[in-house]
Amino acid sequence: MATHRTPIKNPVGWDRPEFFYQYRNDRRNVFVDGNSNLVLRATKEGDTYYGGLVSGNWRGPIGTTWEAG
Repeated sequence: MATHRTPIKNPVGWDRPEFFYQYRNDRRNVFVDGNSNLVLRATKEGDTYYGGLVSGNWRGPIGTTWEAG
């Protein structure tokens, strides 16, 4: 399970407290596909949902793309 958590301003959806730390480092949730895309996928096991989390210093809007140099 992930120990990093981004601070939240308005808890909705995945940001609700009952979902805190439901991110994990698992190939079911985080992987690179055959086209070199990083994929973060939500999965459900029983009544629990899990997602992938990538943390770092770079900040950009959702949907940002760039070419590897």
